[in-house]
Amino acid sequence: MPRLEVDEGERGLLRLWRAGPKGLAPAGSRFSECQGVWTARARMPWRPVHLKLEPVAEGWRLSWVPCVARGDSWDTEAVDAEALRFRVRVMQGEVVVREWEVAGTQALYADALQAADFPQGWPVGAALGVAQWGAGWGWGDEARLIV
Repeated sequence: MPRLEVDEGERGLLRLWRAGPKGLAPAGSRFSECQGVWTARARMPWRPVHLKLEPVAEGWRLSWVPCVARGDSWDTEAVDAEALRFRVRVMQGEVVVREWEVAGTQALYADALQAADFPQGWPVGAALGVAQWGAGWGWGDEARLIV
């Protein structure tokens, strides 16, 4: 059976697919059809794992392990993190208080920034989130750490 070929320009568009016997016009009772939207979800970068927050002299260091595709499986082994791009967000509930991008597997949330964002200290419901960038997709699902 041939693989369905979908052009990148068709991403997000509603499509009608028909399948049936080879050599016949694509209509009639011997054909089945379905509608669907190709999202290219397989290209979405995976959510980082093992988020860890620890105090350091300059503030708070957030670290994580990226998950990368290796053929038909996933892996959390060491990867070339410098080639990876991540978005770090500081949130109060669902409200984004601060956001920045980093290359690598850690970020520093400096004391001065934390004091500006939360003058009274970490509030209930504060969280840090990390998402990976994927070329051809954008930001993947975000991993969150509740503070």
